[in-house]
Amino acid sequence: MKDIKQLDNKLPIEKIDPIAIKTLAKIQQYGSIKYPQSDGKSWQYGTMETYIGALYRHIIAWQEGDVIDKESGFSHIEHAFFNAYILLWLEKKTKE
Repeated sequence: MKDIKQLDNKLPIEKIDPIAIKTLAKIQQYGSIKYPQSDGKSWQYGTMETYIGALYRHIIAWQEGDVIDKESGFSHIEHAFFNAYILLWLEKKTKE
C-alpha cells in the first residue's frame, strides 16, 4: 500500500541524525550562558568575519591535537560545526 501522505517536495528532515540537532542546541545553550545579555541569540548579531575566525581557530586547535575546548569543555569540532551553521544562517539572511 502506498503512503497517502505526499512527500514529493519535502526535505527528509527525519533522516538527519539527532547528533546534529543536539550539538547545535548544546553550543547555542552554552553561548546563551556565556553571553546572557542577548536573549540567547548573540550569534545572530555577529559578522561573517567573527565566525570565520572562530571556525578557523576551532579547526586549527583540533588539527593540532587539542580536541576539547578548555573554556567550554566541548569539542572543538562541535564549536566549528556551530560556527559553520552560523555562517550559513548569516549568508541566507543577507540574501533575504
